[in-house]
This record gives sequence, structure tokens and C-alpha cells, in this order.
Amino acid sequence: MKSILLSVISFLLVMNVCGKNDVDMRTYLKKVLGNLGKIESASYHEQSQSWQPGDTVAITNFHRFIKEYTNPSDSTIGASYVCLDAKDTTRFEFGYDGNVRMISYHEHKGIMIDDFTTRSLPFRLVAPPFFCYTRNIIGYALSTGDSITTEWKDLGEAYYFKLVIHEDRQVELSIAGLNLYDYVPQDYEIRKYGEQKKVTQPAATDLIGQKAPDWMLKDMYEKPVALSEFKSKVLLVNLTGIGCGACHASIPFLNGLKGKFNAGEFEVVSIETWGREPHSLRTYADKNQINYSFLCGDEGIVKSYRTYGAAPLFFILDQDRVIRKVIRGYRMGRTDEEITDAIKALL
Repeated sequence: MKSILLSVISFLLVMNVCGKNDVDMRTYLKKVLGNLGKIESASYHEQSQSWQPGDTVAITNFHRFIKEYTNPSDSTIGASYVCLDAKDTTRFEFGYDGNVRMISYHEHKGIMIDDFTTRSLPFRLVAPPFFCYTRNIIGYALSTGDSITTEWKDLGEAYYFKLVIHEDRQVELSIAGLNLYDYVPQDYEIRKYGEQKKVTQPAATDLIGQKAPDWMLKDMYEKPVALSEFKSKVLLVNLTGIGCGACHASIPFLNGLKGKFNAGEFEVVSIETWGREPHSLRTYADKNQINYSFLCGDEGIVKSYRTYGAAPLFFILDQDRVIRKVIRGYRMGRTDEEITDAIKALL
């Protein structure tokens, strides 16, 4: 059978409900579950980290302040909650009230509401908060008839509990006093998920015929690299993102371009625009055997090249560093040919 893991397969049980000496695991978990069942609301700080495969340093590190409410009427996670900025607890980031979720876009002074009707999915894309998640994991482990494996360790000040589910299906673990609109600033625009904002944004393709925006960025070894340092007749600037499937699919093609043209004729530089740190770029480059320049992007690149966070985009620059072609997205074969033909036309 295929094994799947919960999004969080391990956590620390730090609730002081009984002595830890000579305590049977199931007895202890039942007492923890009983105490969790008494919690109707909670406020707490959450530190969240994530790692790219092969990394030893976290690529993201979020610090948030959570207000969580038990919501038995919600069949998705059994809770409602809001995520606030840990440094400014009046600044709303995300929320779910059992009916809709809200996401803030502070740079645009906007709020997006998702009532889960736009996309036809068999589940709601909502991550459960800590107490709800812990309660559901423990309840599932104690009552399920599924094939599971558990690991239990006494760490002294806490117990460590790990749950692995051996099933060929996805397992779903399933307000009073919460009004998400109370957290929305008065000057923010509210739109429903899927509605297009009627604002014309400058497109990346509008840059064709213009001098490429200049930049000075750091490579994956934190060495500064400027656009002016590339001296080839044609330069391909690839704006990418670690975690983007289409970006990853384009790597073999980009690696192969080096052997098709002379160094003085053509170069490739890829710029990571999804906020990854240099150590993540190094791991990613090593894993994919990237043989071209790989740089850390910033908000200035995203803004000046008008990608708006989308990836991948390919900008083909001539010897004067004028943008001659812009290609959005990647489709194996078709995009390869389109890029190759554009390079040859400039040589």
C-alpha cells in the first residue's frame, strides 16, 4: 500500500495534565484529548518554518499571532481562526470563519474572500490551527481503524508523538464570537475569489523594445552580480521560482543551451523571484545540476520586469541589452523552439 503522512506528522505534547512517570501512552493521550475538548478559544504565537528537500536551513520563517475558536458546526476542521502579524496584532493576514476564508493583500490594500464555490474541489483549502489540529490528530490516532504507526518518546519536559498513516487515500481531519469583517481596514477593497480587478497593469511584454531594467543582485554564494557583467551578444534572463513546476521543467533545456552556442555569443542567467535564501538556491542548483548563473531576486526585479510574482518568464536581450522578446510560461518543446529561434535571430 502507498503510505501518506499528515501535513504535520509530529508535535510536542506540552500540556501539564498528569505526571509522566509510568503513564501509558493511550491513557495520557486520552487525558490530553479531554483537556483539548474543554478549550473553546485560545490566543497564541505561532512560529512556522519550512524546508526545501535537502536543505538544512529553513527557507521560510513565519511568526504570527493566532486567535482560535472551537466551531463544531464546521465540518472541515471544526474551528475558526484569524492569523495576525505577530509584531502588530491589529494587522490582519488570514482568517477562516467556517463559511469563507479571507486573505489580505496589504500592498494593494485589498481583501480576497473565498467562499469555496469558484473552484470545484472535494475539500476546502484551509489549514487547521494548532489546538484544532492537535485535537483531531490525537482523536484520529485513538479511534481509527486505519493502518497507522505511532512513535512515542518521553523527552523529559514533554512527550514527542509521531503518527504515520498507511493508506491509499487522503485522510481529512476534522463561530461563536468571530466576525472576520471586524479585522478588515475600512479603506481596503473587498473582492470575491475569481473576480478580476478592473485595473490595467503594465505587462511584461510592453517592455519589448526597451532597455532591460538594470539590477545588482547576489548569487547563491552571496557574491554581488550586475547585469552589466554579462558581455555576450545575446542574454537570456529567466525569472523563476523554486517550487514552480513549470520552472523546474525548463531546467534541462536551459542547461542544454550552453552547449548550443559559444560563450561569447550567448549566456543564461536565472533569477529566483519567490524570496528564497542563497542556501536554498545552492541546494536547488546542486540537485538539478544547473550550469548557468543563478541569482537571488528581490521585489525590485518583480516590479521592474512586471512579473507580479508569476513564473517562469523569459526575457531575451540583444547586445545593447534591449529586450527583444518576452515569453510567459514554459511548455516543453514549443517554448524550447521559440526561445532557440529568437536567440538565433539575434546572432
